[in-house]
Amino acid sequence: MAIKLNIYSLSAIILIGILSFSNTFCSQADSNINSDEIFEKAKKFRGVEFLNLYSDIGVNGKIIEKNGNLNELNYFFLKPDKHRLRLHLGNFMINITLSNDAGWAKLPGMPTIPIDDISRHNMESVSLAFFPKIFVMQDRDSMFYSGIEKISGIGCFKFVLIDKKGIYHDFFFAENDFRLVKYLTMKEMNLEPLLFEAYYDKYNDFNGVKFPTEIEVYSGDRELKFKIENVNYNIGLTESDFGKPN
Repeated sequence: MAIKLNIYSLSAIILIGILSFSNTFCSQADSNINSDEIFEKAKKFRGVEFLNLYSDIGVNGKIIEKNGNLNELNYFFLKPDKHRLRLHLGNFMINITLSNDAGWAKLPGMPTIPIDDISRHNMESVSLAFFPKIFVMQDRDSMFYSGIEKISGIGCFKFVLIDKKGIYHDFFFAENDFRLVKYLTMKEMNLEPLLFEAYYDKYNDFNGVKFPTEIEVYSGDRELKFKIENVNYNIGLTESDFGKPN
């Protein structure tokens, strides 16, 4: 019986093979490394225990265009899973809401539409700077240590997380201070698999929680760079703030 594989399945199989080899090799070479201790130190560096104290978050920052122009960015989060993103592009504003994996997007001059892959991608690019899956996912059996790699000249501990859909997520934590340096995964964009990479730099402390203030995201021919300027907690957000944008 012939077996048919689409591009996404083939990409996933190749990625799994590489990760399996890497994990086998590194488990022998780095058997003395305590992966649970590394993970706990990464959580401590970020201040995850403080982040758990807050019910909502409001973020101000800037989107950096390829020509160097800066545009305003606002991101809002309400526990447990409500997100809102506002992008000010010149005189135009893009409004995106996401709640429990469903959402809406309001683009300039267009009616509000259900969230598409591009809008979802923009939202996740920003939210992952604040809530990396590795810190919020409860199923620890789906995560394993996979050795040491260099990212932009920085020695990093690599952790691999497998989500409920079987998709692999790679996280790279700096050896010297356990900050998150890079995130890597395969995403589906308009039914096509794309490599998604995010780089995090220049962490600042915002009331006990460290967030990267410079983030670069790459997927296919798309590039998103943004800076975080201010982070505020418990600002009084309610569910009505995350409804369908007008």
